[in-house]
Amino acid sequence: MRGGAAPRPVLDIKAIYHRNDPILLGVPPMGAGPDEMARYRAVLRSAMVKQNMTAAGVPEVAQVWCHEIGGSRLLHGVAIKQKYPGHATQAGFIAAQCGAAAYASKYVIVVDDDVDVTNLDHLLWAMLTRTEPKESIQFIQNAWDSPADPRLAPEKRAVGDMTHSVAVINACKPYHWRDKFPPSNTPSPEVTRKAKEKFGWLLDGKKGP
Repeated sequence: MRGGAAPRPVLDIKAIYHRNDPILLGVPPMGAGPDEMARYRAVLRSAMVKQNMTAAGVPEVAQVWCHEIGGSRLLHGVAIKQKYPGHATQAGFIAAQCGAAAYASKYVIVVDDDVDVTNLDHLLWAMLTRTEPKESIQFIQNAWDSPADPRLAPEKRAVGDMTHSVAVINACKPYHWRDKFPPSNTPSPEVTRKAKEKFGWLLDGKKGP
């Protein structure tokens, strides 16, 4: 992710060869949604962030996904199996600033391991139902930003200050009273899998199994 003006090589083209009715392959740049590069980068970066977190000593990291909607950089979901007080905070801050995620990261959402962080609806559901905004959101100041960030203020860009803040959202059940937290009215992964096997054709728009 790069932005702004900079010197670039100039190509002197002598001839162009082409074919009629070509098959064009390419990667359109990201607009208002995920692009093709984000889809493969999400897989790679998610694995790298999980590896970085584990290497930093964060236990029980169940799942990590760097969402395509943010170019696999701006929004990260992390699922953990809580083991001790402050575990979610530790996981969130390390996920936000580890080597694989620090550049241009904006939001990290930490959830319990019953949440599928690859499913954006499920991740946001957990954030909406398991957070108290005033208590659950912490901020990292002066974090590493990208020159391509459209929200980077002109005055900061003018002096080369490529930094911004990062929100770390603790969407886990509060550790000290997690056993009293209302149960989730959601099917288990096994039930979900069986339902998709039996009724998935409805979601695929097919006429029948």
